[in-house]
Amino acid sequence: MVLFFGTLLVLSLSLPAQATTTIEPGIERTYDPNGRLSQAVYLDSPAKGTTETLTINEETGVWLRRFLRNGRLVREEREEFGKDERLLRRQTLSSSAENGKLDRRVVERFLALEVERRAYELISGQWVQHGLTADSSILLESGLSPVSQYARCLKNAGKAAGDARSQSECRKFLDDVLNLDLTKYDAFANLQCNDTANAQIFLPEGFRIDTATCGSDPWVLENIKAGVSALLTDMQCLAGVNPAVARRMAARIAERRPRINCLGGEVRLVAGSPLYERLCGRLAVGSNSEECAEKVSQLRDPRVGAFFNVATPNDIYLVAGDPRLDSHKYPAAANKLAGLMLHEFLHMAGIPHDERLVDCNGTREIVHNCFKDKDFQKDAIYGCSAVCGADRASASHWTKEGCHACVMWNNKDGDEHRCDKPPADF
Repeated sequence: MVLFFGTLLVLSLSLPAQATTTIEPGIERTYDPNGRLSQAVYLDSPAKGTTETLTINEETGVWLRRFLRNGRLVREEREEFGKDERLLRRQTLSSSAENGKLDRRVVERFLALEVERRAYELISGQWVQHGLTADSSILLESGLSPVSQYARCLKNAGKAAGDARSQSECRKFLDDVLNLDLTKYDAFANLQCNDTANAQIFLPEGFRIDTATCGSDPWVLENIKAGVSALLTDMQCLAGVNPAVARRMAARIAERRPRINCLGGEVRLVAGSPLYERLCGRLAVGSNSEECAEKVSQLRDPRVGAFFNVATPNDIYLVAGDPRLDSHKYPAAANKLAGLMLHEFLHMAGIPHDERLVDCNGTREIVHNCFKDKDFQKDAIYGCSAVCGADRASASHWTKEGCHACVMWNNKDGDEHRCDKPPADF
């Protein structure tokens, strides 16, 4: 949560069984015969000496992420997705001593707007539970990953042809498009794809716009695209501040093709519509129209620029930052929109924030979401946004502690002196 303050190119998507392409030193992706991403390997991720491997099973909706350090498994994350990319359950195994023995276990269920967590400790070969436990009644239903949806959209739009490129060149091209240092996106405008069946537009930069919530107004869509372009500049800045943060964000963009939703303007909940299914079927699971409308209204706090919900890990939601708000009278600056999105995409990438519970205006809230004092600005999320966000609102949250948390996250060689004073244009 954050306070509001053409070159035509034809591609070949027909791939041989389990084709692997190396994007750059330390990154490899493997595709199945249908061109779907089935595995990604990242060396030195999230820290030097650690290898992260993601395996995706489209049929079961299971994403398995394993982390090895010096050949030993030190962490394993298993995510189970249901219909429309909704995260149903996540199990995390970890090692308390990082000696290869996985003796800690956390099971999370995502129920509407709440996350139910159960922690376990391995004692004498038995998992000892801590806290309440409950069995999930939700049946798993597999669904296409964002990358697969993009490939299908390109194919249906006639932008994939078998003889346009060799298969290896095609795979390399699609991966290189996401290389922030090399790609000039205006040369690949035809890689934008309007997926009307799923009410979304794929952008060549790796993001999506949800047209079920953002609509089809050309001004609004161009505003969001301008914000995405500005966001890429902020991410290039992060690559110079902390390469580990930039690599993590780039990896999540490639895997999830993040979707941008608009909730600040008019929201019409019509049963059976794409918007209804997205909000009432995912964020307010099982709610009827009246109950769903009440829960959605709680999310649309006008003081909040945007938010991210872990139950829908491929999406961010613009509220006060929704460009539909007075869009024709007061055009939103691209940098301002980029600053809001950068904050939420840092959450999506798993960059840490301050989760300590504190008393906040009569309620219990995590420090990151409690705005009554300055402590919320001292974690890596706010730190990275303040250091590299081009908008003044992001820079206004600069603190030495937050800057340090950003610069040094999984980055032993980080330059701590970068945080000795605020940005020059603060």
